[in-house]
Amino acid sequence: MKGLAKNPGLRGNNGRILLDYDPSKSNARKRRYQATKNVVNPDPMQFDIDEFPYASTLQGGANAGTNIVRISENRQHSAYLGTFSGEDERRRSV
Repeated sequence: MKGLAKNPGLRGNNGRILLDYDPSKSNARKRRYQATKNVVNPDPMQFDIDEFPYASTLQGGANAGTNIVRISENRQHSAYLGTFSGEDERRRSV
């Protein structure tokens, strides 16, 4: 994705990409809007606009890179990532 070029600071130690999860759904909606407002989805019944860094991270938003992906692929990946953020939330609440 082109977003990494826009966000060279995302690369941390050993070339890993470091993202900070933000549990606020409201903030995620705002960042998702900023990332996707200028992207045209050719067929919203078949495709989603995917962004990276994710809207659910502090690094997401206006500088995110975007791709058009099949809805099923995007939803499956979102569910997979949600597993990790959910585990993180449960650990914090203990």
